[in-house]
Amino acid sequence: MRARNVALASSLAIVVASGAPVATEIYRAEAALRRGEDALEGALASAREDERARERANAHAQEKSRVLHARRETYGTIDRTHASTREAYMKAKREHEDAEVARRRAGRELAEAEDENKEAVKALEAASGKLSAHEANIERAKIDVARLTKVAEEKIRLLKLPF
Repeated sequence: MRARNVALASSLAIVVASGAPVATEIYRAEAALRRGEDALEGALASAREDERARERANAHAQEKSRVLHARRETYGTIDRTHASTREAYMKAKREHEDAEVARRRAGRELAEAEDENKEAVKALEAASGKLSAHEANIERAKIDVARLTKVAEEKIRLLKLPF
């Protein structure tokens, strides 16, 4: 196109130089055509550059879309893991609270059993003390019975009754 414009321009320059009025109009039209073609070439070059920029932007957008998709998957996985671990944590927390309640109840029952055991030991000691006192009384009573038996036998012998 450029070579055609140059050829036309040189032939028009000759016609314009001859001073023909139509030649001036043709020269102006040719000049306008050259400017239009130059503008067209500029617009095409700009369009090619914009097309390359669009392709780069498209590649960048596709990469960002892949990254977004991967991060959504990662987030979903982590979110599900978080939910399941939270559920396990809450279950463990409830079990711990239940165990804590059971431990406190068992502690109270142990304290009550220790108190009851102390009371039973005291009662056993008191009963043992009473039994010891009874045993001592029984021993004294046996000794008294034996002594009184001897005294009675002596008196019976002294009486020498015939039976």
